[in-house]
Amino acid sequence: MQNIILGLIAIVVGALGLMAWWPEFGQVLRGIVPFALIIVGLLSIASKYYNRKDKE
Repeated sequence: MQNIILGLIAIVVGALGLMAWWPEFGQVLRGIVPFALIIVGLLSIASKYYNRKDKE
């Protein structure tokens, strides 16, 4: 029960912080999303390469 209460408090505080700092949050997302897409793309290419190499 204590974990549920602490989780709900964390959600409320996080939502309030998100609303208060929305412009800064948007800037962080604009910086992180392209970087994350590049990393995911590279990992996808690497995993396909190594999977194909193992089958041969």
